Amino acid sequence: MNANLAHADLSHSVLNFADLESADLSHADLTNAVLWGPDLGNADLSEATLTGVSSQRIQGTPTALPAGWQLSDGTLIPPSTS
Repeated sequence: MNANLAHADLSHSVLNFADLESADLSHADLTNAVLWGPDLGNADLSEATLTGVSSQRIQGTPTALPAGWQLSDGTLIPPSTS
């Protein structure tokens, strides 16, 4: 909780059920990370790289997501390509 992970390289990490409530994940690299059941309530994911992220059952609502990304039913949804 309240972890400062700004600019962290978390690519290919498995963060299942991690307590990331109020964490600063701004500018973090989460490329191909697995996020199943983490608590992202009030987490800052602004400018984070989420390419290839796999997510389900996310708890809480982040304060910020990268441009175009959405959280729907506990899953991170990438920007539309249409």
